[in-house]
Amino acid sequence: METDKTRDLWPQDLLAESQIPGPVAILREQAALLGRKTRNLIEADVTKVALAPYSNPFDKCDEEVAARFGRAGLGPRYAFNYAFDLVAPALGDFRYRLFLVHHDVPQYPTMFDLDSEFIKELGFISGSSGFVEAANEGEFVSILREILRSRRTREVIRTLQAQIEPRMPGASG
Repeated sequence: METDKTRDLWPQDLLAESQIPGPVAILREQAALLGRKTRNLIEADVTKVALAPYSNPFDKCDEEVAARFGRAGLGPRYAFNYAFDLVAPALGDFRYRLFLVHHDVPQYPTMFDLDSEFIKELGFISGSSGFVEAANEGEFVSILREILRSRRTREVIRTLQAQIEPRMPGASG
């Protein structure tokens, strides 16, 4: 008589006991915080973007924006690609692509894909590519903190705020 014996070759400890948050979880956590900090005037959205090799990495952006990032027509070759966009719901969901993040399996190293203004302001060494590598979670958080606290990020958020809440003539502040 034949028995239905399936060989289980998988290890017993296949899934991790405790999950370390990966780059996308950290990005989503920070995106959720922005809406609370700005009374939902400006929100952040983290989306997975499909990038074919040699495609425009700034999906839904014009060539001028892509050229500003120095790579019009060139996209990275990673398994996972995420966009971090600032969104202004009161402006018809206007989106501003702040940066992209790319990684393979495993999750680190992770590459930040930044425009030349971020590279210049934050003093990152990336050559002309615009890519800054985070070798581990600690480096990822450190680089992300610098980006989110940068003059450039504040400038974009304040510009969007000014479009939503224009100052009245003679208003102080």
